[in-house]
Amino acid sequence: MNQDQWTAVDRYITGLLVPPDEALDGALRDSVAAGLPPIAVSPTQGKLLHLLARMQGARLILEIGTLGGYSTIWLARALPAGGRLVTLEVDPRHAETARANLARAGLAEVVELRLGPALETLPELIAEKRGLFDLIFIDADKGAIPEYFARALELSRRGTMIIVDNVVRNGAVADPANTDPAVLGVRRFHQLLAAERRVSATTIQTVGSKGYDGFTLALAIADLWPSSGAEAVRRGVRLGESQVMLAIKIKNDLLKTLRKAFGLVAAAAAAQLLLATQNGCAPNQSSAAEPMPKIPDVPQDWGRSEQHESSAGH
Repeated sequence: MNQDQWTAVDRYITGLLVPPDEALDGALRDSVAAGLPPIAVSPTQGKLLHLLARMQGARLILEIGTLGGYSTIWLARALPAGGRLVTLEVDPRHAETARANLARAGLAEVVELRLGPALETLPELIAEKRGLFDLIFIDADKGAIPEYFARALELSRRGTMIIVDNVVRNGAVADPANTDPAVLGVRRFHQLLAAERRVSATTIQTVGSKGYDGFTLALAIADLWPSSGAEAVRRGVRLGESQVMLAIKIKNDLLKTLRKAFGLVAAAAAAQLLLATQNGCAPNQSSAAEPMPKIPDVPQDWGRSEQHESSAGH
């Protein structure tokens, strides 16, 4: 098999399963006209991204590497009503083309495009704490993929799907003698992935109109990211403090109730003694003396109002 055959098969599948679409076709056409490099995903790969996002039920998607917005359109169209997509792009010319393509596709209000180096905009997203993403697509500078992936984990939750494109590099990923920065980046990424116990992942080789390459699918299987984990710890501390305060309130209420109860007993005993004295006999000498009053039962609703106020305050 060779490149011509791979391209022919891609065209055959595209003709059957990916019908013409003015917004998508226009995005490719205008990207070429604007001089952007022809490195967008193929139509069949774009359809795959769309299907994965739909199967994931993604409501919040992050894309690292916008280019002309072709893959962005595929992903954004998979969102349900109210869904959002954030895409990061470093090149102003790419971002301008992408914005125009997204507007033509009717997605300008759905997609937020952030301009700047991803290693600067990703920490901003983390600091903003706007939410954890359901699906993350990394298709940017291959040499920095390990760093992008590490940041992506901080924006993930259990069940987040992370897709990383162009990780086989025409087979060079398996060549230890290759020192190309992009190849070294994807090799470091795979080594990082192998050591990362919070995800389950695989890499698939692909051939097609874009040549011989591949992509990685990684699924987050634990809630151990700093952003969500730290918040969970903070919530646990607040809950523990609330429980301690509630226990103190209950103890104080119990003491008050017991003091009242024993106060009633003491008052009754004193009244009985005074009455007996006035009648000229000691209380223990009178068989007709009234019995000692019972200690009143603790009210059934004691402490409830304080408990209600404690829970309502959080």
